[in-house]
Amino acid sequence: MELIKELLTELVSLPHRGATTDNERTAAGFIEARLKEFGYGVHVDPFMSPPTYAWEIIIFASMVTAGLIVAPAEPIIGAVLCLLGAWSFFRYFDGRTTLTGMLIPKKPSQNVMGERGKSDKKKTIYLMAHYDSARASHLYHPAMVKNFRQSFIINTILVFASPAVAVLGEFVEGGVWLKVAAWIMAAYLGGSILMLFHRELFHRHVNGANDNGSGVTAILALAKHFADHPLQNSNIRIIATGCEEEGMYGARGFVKRYGDDLDLENTYVLNFDNVGSGNLRYCVGEGMILFHHYDPELVAKAASVAESRFSDVKPLRYTLAYFDALALLQQKVKTMTFIALDENNRIPNWHWYTDTIENIEWPVIERTVDYGIAMVQAIDREV
Repeated sequence: MELIKELLTELVSLPHRGATTDNERTAAGFIEARLKEFGYGVHVDPFMSPPTYAWEIIIFASMVTAGLIVAPAEPIIGAVLCLLGAWSFFRYFDGRTTLTGMLIPKKPSQNVMGERGKSDKKKTIYLMAHYDSARASHLYHPAMVKNFRQSFIINTILVFASPAVAVLGEFVEGGVWLKVAAWIMAAYLGGSILMLFHRELFHRHVNGANDNGSGVTAILALAKHFADHPLQNSNIRIIATGCEEEGMYGARGFVKRYGDDLDLENTYVLNFDNVGSGNLRYCVGEGMILFHHYDPELVAKAASVAESRFSDVKPLRYTLAYFDALALLQQKVKTMTFIALDENNRIPNWHWYTDTIENIEWPVIERTVDYGIAMVQAIDREV
């Protein structure tokens, strides 16, 4: 427990770790120094990321909104705009790159990679956590965050329905109801766009003790444990990713650089995100629009570990957002995420200013580390 407190206290001594900021780079230096102290070979992999996700969403949401506004007069133009915006919406929230994303200016960030173990061992187990922290938004206000999933579903329905609503104007002349429907939809989506502008103009980055200082603390504590207790059949690798909060750009950078060289049969990635408060869960999959199942082998191992020693750790279908793990999952890598949620299945203090070390529940991180040790050992045992 002493090491856990020491690691997290050091990380959150920074006011925040916003994507591509100097503070994020300083945090990367903390992690690099600790891994070297634990005897790991360390290298820092640079990549480029937008400093915020807001502008990309604003672009494709504005395409849909504009399409709905012009649809009553120009149905085909409106439908094309809505279709392009809806396609970008789908790809973005399914964790994929978009054409609109190419329009956003990007800045340097970095992943911190740690490596320990003989290269001739059969398996490689990556322990992953993102170390950047998010910018707050009115969407995450304690009075609003309980409606986050419902708001997203409403936006999704409106966006996906917009091409059909727009093109109906080609077949229905003078339909007042059509104009009213299109403009109501446009007004609702316009409100979401204004909320994103408000986020960029008036909110600041949060400290991020739980999201995701807790996850980084967990993988560093695990790194120390397996430095002191080497595995028989597996190499341990550490991935501390930057810019997860802006679209998992660190995880994408890892996949771009190393994805083709991974042995998919013998590579495992365990991702730790928000494990500092609440009840620990192992995820069986994730997805905001499409649900992506995690590897059945890892899910079975997680269930077996839970049944044997951690009966309070339950499975979870995670649909509230996406994790860095999704970028690996889309490349067919065996991946799983661990997260802790409150009694309402929500992340405590999610993307809000109360995400500070005062609201950390230290036994939750300690239990996460213990569960992580058991999980890694379960993977290592089978050859």
